[in-house]
Amino acid sequence: MIRHSPASPLARLGSMSHRFPRAPFPPAVAHLVLVRPMGHPARPWPKIVATLVTGLAVSVIFGSARLTYGGSGYPLASWIAFDRHALLAAAVLLAAVYPIATGRDWARRTLLIAVATVGVTMTVWYLIRIASPVSFSDLTPEQASVSRRSMRFEDLSTLCWIAALTFFGVSFLSHPDVATSFTRPHAPPK
Repeated sequence: MIRHSPASPLARLGSMSHRFPRAPFPPAVAHLVLVRPMGHPARPWPKIVATLVTGLAVSVIFGSARLTYGGSGYPLASWIAFDRHALLAAAVLLAAVYPIATGRDWARRTLLIAVATVGVTMTVWYLIRIASPVSFSDLTPEQASVSRRSMRFEDLSTLCWIAALTFFGVSFLSHPDVATSFTRPHAPPK
């Protein structure tokens, strides 16, 4: 058993153990463990947003792949072809991940503008598709009517999803907690 002199700090902490009879450690250690240290609060939003953007980029990469079966010269050959535009969009998203993860406010604002622009553009595109006439030359009138309704329902369903995701993305990136977790550059002193 180690004995401390009555003047040592450890002996004083041990003498306070009557206040905390069930604690297996001194009160100073309990204070460090149980009380959050002062400083800047942890703000995980940039890392969460970066993870979402990375997941979106990876899903765009896998979604752009299509299996192509043999051509005229290679009847039994098959290969995977990727859409170049989708791969370009995925590359831009992956390039934006690091500034977003490090909490740059300009990256959040750029992502906010991109989400709003793409969402509004796709919403307008699907509104035009819903309002435009559709004709089928090789179907009977009954089949054409069912196909038209099916296409309209599919376009309307996609429109609702796009509008909801755009609204969620814009309101999430504009939320005060998310906006304050990204850093703004300091103005130079005057």
